[in-house]
Amino acid sequence: MEFFKLLGTFTEEMIKKNLGGAISNIDTLAKEYMEPSIADKFAAIVPKLWDIFTDGINKPCGLFRTLTHGDSWANNAMFKHDDNGVVKDLVLFDFQCCRITSPGVDLGYLIVTGMGKVSWE
Repeated sequence: MEFFKLLGTFTEEMIKKNLGGAISNIDTLAKEYMEPSIADKFAAIVPKLWDIFTDGINKPCGLFRTLTHGDSWANNAMFKHDDNGVVKDLVLFDFQCCRITSPGVDLGYLIVTGMGKVSWE
């Protein structure tokens, strides 16, 4: 069954809005920090990224079939640090987007939503 049929149109619109913002940020960074020929190639696929995203979450994932969080960004995690600032524990929450897919989907989402301009530099 299709991912958005399970979660409804509200979730689809929310993801589309957030993904659109992330794509816009990446496109801006690409233009600013990449060679023009590479930035132009990226700009050419920007209009297709929603279709690429939805194809990716609806396709079977073969050997990498994993229960994933689905919304893996910093605000959905809480960290416990020791007195030296070392992370000792991590708790994830907000599981309404869980699905069975490749763990690369969560990793990619975390990278795109969790990296600021300084990280890209």
